[in-house]
Amino acid sequence: RALGCAVTSRSARPRRLALSGGAAGSGCVACGPADVAARPYLAQALGVDARDLVFMRQVHRGDVAVVTAADRGRGVRAQADAIPDVDALVTFEADVPLVVLVADCVPVVVVDPGRSVGVVHAGRSGVLHEVVRATLDVMAPTAPYAVRAFLGPAIGGCCYEVEAEVAETITATVPAARAPTT
Repeated sequence: RALGCAVTSRSARPRRLALSGGAAGSGCVACGPADVAARPYLAQALGVDARDLVFMRQVHRGDVAVVTAADRGRGVRAQADAIPDVDALVTFEADVPLVVLVADCVPVVVVDPGRSVGVVHAGRSGVLHEVVRATLDVMAPTAPYAVRAFLGPAIGGCCYEVEAEVAETITATVPAARAPTT
């Protein structure tokens, strides 16, 4: 069964995407929106109840939280109620719709088919704190070659310039992160 995924922007309704291979977390992963009023549209695109979405209070570090059905609704009405101080959520349960919010950072959806699903907020600091690796460590896939990842839309070198010192810090850890700017 397919894992449903929706990506939104501030100015548009969600676009539904499908990731092949069923997974725990049963198909409800979302990227956006921060605007509470827009969340029902996101849930509708995923075919879930907006009251079941699970949000996190992202902090630009590398911490991961495991969530369950008991966490449904966290952060839906107010960000203060979201899972606190993490940049990734993982669930091993079906029908727990996870949400990651991004502006210029990279949203990552990681699926271990039939077992677990995670969403990651991967910004500069998250990359330095190896948040994607931490997420995979929590998911502990039994067949790593079967894990699938989806990278959502993010800002690129054409539109986002950082000081040389920041670029050097990042590329010292992740050389592939270097991007030319225009």
